[in-house]
Parts: sequence; C-alpha cells; structure tokens
Amino acid sequence: AGGIVRSGMAGSGKTVVLARKAVEIFMAHRDWIIVITYSTRALKEQLVRYIKKFYADKNDGELYDADRIRVMQAWGSASAIGVYYDVCKHHGIKPLNFTQAKTKYGKNRAFSKACEEVLKTVPKMDKMYDCILFDEAQDFDKSFLALCLKVLGAEKRLVYAYDELQQLNEE
Repeated sequence: AGGIVRSGMAGSGKTVVLARKAVEIFMAHRDWIIVITYSTRALKEQLVRYIKKFYADKNDGELYDADRIRVMQAWGSASAIGVYYDVCKHHGIKPLNFTQAKTKYGKNRAFSKACEEVLKTVPKMDKMYDCILFDEAQDFDKSFLALCLKVLGAEKRLVYAYDELQQLNEE
C-alpha cells in the first residue's frame, strides 16, 4: 500500500487520485483504519466528498465507514480531531493548540516542534492506524512524518501525493 500515489503541480488531480486510492485500499482491507491527512483545512470537505462518491459507486450507493476511513487534518483540535491531536490524546499527552505551540516554539516551527515533543515524550507508541495517506505531502516536515510512522506499527504503510513544484515547508 505504500509509496507515491501522484506527484504533480496544483490542479493535476492528486487529491482525486488519493481519495480513490483510500477507497481501493479499504475495499481490499475492510478491517483497517485508514487515515487521510492534509495540512490545509479547506481540503477536508473535498476529500470527504470524493471518498463518499467513490465508495458509493463501488458499493451500490452505500455510505463509507468514517470510523475506518478517517479524514483528519494534520494538527487538529478538540472540535476537529487531527492526527497530532489524536496521537496525543491516545498516549495521554495534552496536545498543544497553535497559539500555545507558537508561543513556545515560534510561528514557523510550531507544528514541527510540537510533533518532536511528542516523539521525545513517548518513544514507543501504540499502533493506531493501518495506513496513512498524505495529501499535499510537501507541506509536512520530517517530525510529522516520523510521528505518523511511529503510530503505523511495523508495517509502515504510507501513501502520499505532493506538488513537486513546491518545496517542503516553503516560507
């Protein structure tokens, strides 16, 4: 399940392909917990819409199981669960919100440093997910990727789509 789904510039269909891939993986492994994560909050509705459509097309109009295919922003909050937030809560750590992390680490490194802190605090993490798909992977740095790898267990199933024309963490 791991690897690159698609690389390409904005508007080339990476999000569509990633949503379709998530449904295909789920169809082959219905007991898995699959996460699709992204940085830009605006992507959530688009991803959910595509997943609903692709799943319904393959399953006579049936709705997908949102407990098994989870569309979660990378950071998250109490009102919108994200990967970082979910990992913290699962491991008994109080997650930082953006304001707290920005105050502690500075604006540009807030998310990266928050992820590093979790990695240092919990060296051996529980497996939480079976596969993680990243949309706009160029938006993430090694700290978030390392956090995701830790909660995937030994299998380390990662799939990602990225804009090859944007640098990681472009500022």
